[in-house]
Amino acid sequence: MALDKYFYYIIMKRIIIFLVILINLGFAQQINHRVTEVTEKEKGKSKFSVSPWQRINGISNGAKYLIITHDNFYDAIQPLAQWKQKKGIKTKVVKLSELNAAPESLVRIKNYIVNAYNTWNPRPEYILLVGSPHFIRSNQNKYDDYYADMSGNFLMELSVGRLPCSTATQCSVMVYKTLGYERTPYVSDTLWYKKGTGIIREDENAIDSVYWNNMRYVFGLWRTAGYVQIDSFSKLRGDSARHVESAITNGRAYVVFRGQGVTNWWSPFAIDATRMNNGFRLPIIISSTCATINLEPNVSYLGENCMRAGTVTNPKGTVAFVGTTNSESGPGLAELRGTVSQYLLKSIFTDQMFKLGDVLKRAKFILDSLQPPYYSIIRYREWNLLGDPELNVWTSVPKQLTVVYDSVIPIGQQTYTVLVRQGTNPVSNALVCVMKDTVIYQYNYTNTSGIVSFSINPQSTGTMSLTVTAQNCRAFEGTIRVRTNSIEENSKLLISNSKFRVFPNPCHDITEIFCTNSQSLNTNPQILIYDVQGRIRREVRIRKQEARDKIKIDLGNLPAGIYMVVVKKSETLNLIQGMVLGKVVKR
Repeated sequence: MALDKYFYYIIMKRIIIFLVILINLGFAQQINHRVTEVTEKEKGKSKFSVSPWQRINGISNGAKYLIITHDNFYDAIQPLAQWKQKKGIKTKVVKLSELNAAPESLVRIKNYIVNAYNTWNPRPEYILLVGSPHFIRSNQNKYDDYYADMSGNFLMELSVGRLPCSTATQCSVMVYKTLGYERTPYVSDTLWYKKGTGIIREDENAIDSVYWNNMRYVFGLWRTAGYVQIDSFSKLRGDSARHVESAITNGRAYVVFRGQGVTNWWSPFAIDATRMNNGFRLPIIISSTCATINLEPNVSYLGENCMRAGTVTNPKGTVAFVGTTNSESGPGLAELRGTVSQYLLKSIFTDQMFKLGDVLKRAKFILDSLQPPYYSIIRYREWNLLGDPELNVWTSVPKQLTVVYDSVIPIGQQTYTVLVRQGTNPVSNALVCVMKDTVIYQYNYTNTSGIVSFSINPQSTGTMSLTVTAQNCRAFEGTIRVRTNSIEENSKLLISNSKFRVFPNPCHDITEIFCTNSQSLNTNPQILIYDVQGRIRREVRIRKQEARDKIKIDLGNLPAGIYMVVVKKSETLNLIQGMVLGKVVKR
């Protein structure tokens, strides 16, 4: 992946070499950098300290994530908004009072979103409504996708979700469920990420085959994904709500229901979220039946109750609930809703779409494209999402990221480079964001070599945050100290560990790498120099007996740019733990 033009350019023929050694070449004066390689550790579950640089309430040049909130919930929604902003999803929070809007001012709210879609850069991709329908109305008391239809043809251009809170406390519960799911996932027990529950409430007629065929399709996706437990609860087998509640208490990633239900799933599966004790092992529930979400003011169904259950420190129920708002019967209804439920799971597990609002938008799009028998616009619009539309869903146990970055940088213009990997493998398409006060805010995705670079110009000392997120990986959060550099600091030779060191520093065309621990290398290791597109630009093969001697690297004829220097052992690329050195300067 090429670097975004807004984030990368070359200054004064600067060559930065990053090795899991990082060598910076380009200024006439040596700058002392301490480069850090950190592995993400387990964090607590009850506190989310964002240390926001401001309340997220105004981005002059647009936002990808637009939160429309009733004024009552403005403070409670801030931790979620701050997290989205911090990880690189540019966020804006707007109170109804800022729009001169009342809860029933659907057109005024919609016009604001449409204007943002047409004029902002970046423009919104995700809309989160904060408040139950008493505080922000839904179209016809049924359809939130009204706020995501930018062209007026009923089809959604944006992904939309709702936190159906009636109090600030309920809002906080939903916010901390979302943060506990996405930002600090529960890993004391990791098996729950590989468990799913299917529920079939048979009608004891021909429709039952539709329910079972849908569920078998879902079970096949889970088996392919390596699930270790798949529940198949059935009315005819004597299963009940207690079996479902017990399964969720013990941790399930997804729960899917097929059968009849209105307000709740019908007997024997009328579950009560308050009886669940699953903590932060929070599932996504897909309720493929008649209305189990209600978007009328002051009315709550199963979906709302599952979202509100629990407390900030002891959550219960679900992190998100996908279901319908219409209650009716008729030919083809079971098949139509089954199509949506199947494509919801197919979009996640086969098509690898990992943001929940996008997943629902796609499933509805496919339903409209196929237009099976008895299809109507109502079948498209009746599906709604309670929860964060930008929620990054899990399909496997969250992996640990290792991030290589400068933890100390000087004031002034510079190119800042980050390497992201999982184990020994580079991670492509990881979202990396650097943020300092209101001055620096940049984000971009890593290329196929796991590298991303930013052109930054900090003008004062302080702390800059670094946040890295990638699919099915735990979020990495680091800090970078920005400080002035003294003459004494600039004269120091940079050696970060006992395995490798670089000299001279500053250098001209030639720099030398010393290996002081040859036992860490196999026979005939290589030093490979990559550019930011992941292409090998230089290859140096070393005999093992030379590993304790100096290894000359000629940089003279390389064009200005950013380079990664990696040690390759045998036939497999291996980034040796702790081989980050620092930077040297080419005059």
